[in-house]
Amino acid sequence: MLRSSLLGITMVLLLIMTMSAGVNAQETTLGTLEYFYSDTNPLCKEQKNILDKWLEINKQKLNNVQIEMIDISNSAEALNRDYKANGVSYFRIKDSFGELIAEGKGLQSDVQLTNLINVLTKNCTEVVFTPGIKGYILNGKKVSSDAETFIQNGYTYVPVRSLANSLGVSNDKILYSKDTVVLKKGYVTIQLKLNTKKIKINQSEYKTDAALITRKNCTYLPAKYVAEALGYKVKWQDKKVRINNVVNRVVSESIQYPEPVFTEEEDRYYDLVEILTAGGIDKQDITFEKEDLMILKNSNYVGVLLTNDSNKIFLINKAGEYSKFELANSLGMKGGKWVVKNEDVTKVGALSSILKN
Repeated sequence: MLRSSLLGITMVLLLIMTMSAGVNAQETTLGTLEYFYSDTNPLCKEQKNILDKWLEINKQKLNNVQIEMIDISNSAEALNRDYKANGVSYFRIKDSFGELIAEGKGLQSDVQLTNLINVLTKNCTEVVFTPGIKGYILNGKKVSSDAETFIQNGYTYVPVRSLANSLGVSNDKILYSKDTVVLKKGYVTIQLKLNTKKIKINQSEYKTDAALITRKNCTYLPAKYVAEALGYKVKWQDKKVRINNVVNRVVSESIQYPEPVFTEEEDRYYDLVEILTAGGIDKQDITFEKEDLMILKNSNYVGVLLTNDSNKIFLINKAGEYSKFELANSLGMKGGKWVVKNEDVTKVGALSSILKN
């Protein structure tokens, strides 16, 4: 059942990813989100509940992201993908060059998933120049230009202004003189001279394999030297020049739940409110109008009705309608706190994701 649901999610996402008009899927992919799961791991079922809702909410954000689901019970596939998480669910984010930029180990809340994908969708920039084509692709969107990229003597030349703009250099920071181009961004100043195989970066000068040239009243240069001077990586891939920025790797550990309130033989009991806050709900947004009625702020649900010695929790939306959320074990009160058994900790963690949205 879990596997079929995951496959269904994958098909929906693949459909979404092909809907970017006028640009093919290969050009629009910022990177990849890989999710390693197991049908036999109970935590993966809780992760699926969180993931389903998160994917539905974040469809637009994932337009340029390739999604891959890998069943770790297929040991050959898991090994081939370099899976090293010892049987637990695992998320891995790679940029368009296939380099690891973020990973989530173990159960991830929706907030953690958002933080992981933001490393790719907010921190990463991808630029694609194609020989023979005017303009370029920036983060999946076509940007028009009057000048086209071309190949000469084995080097790929791109228009100076298009390259500079794509890497965040504004037009007023692109300075032309008779035989020199100067680009300025932040603390970096780049200077190039026509027909000279050198680049000056701030006060240091370096040799290059190709020179700045003019063609049809437009100035061109190989992308590599300027892009790398501004902190980007450059690759020649699929007959295209691909430029990607360098980001620091982010590691997200499994949701960390609080210490148990008390133990009883082999069972551990946890504070319900502390688990909800560990799942991302602000503790200041939780108050109790009555002992069994939790009031919420900044949520689509205005209240949560708790039932002592029952496994049922009732969620109250803004229209006053009730919906039921069931635990495996009964809730209880201990020292004035609502507590849940250790078996239901991840279930309540998933509940926090529902309450926040």
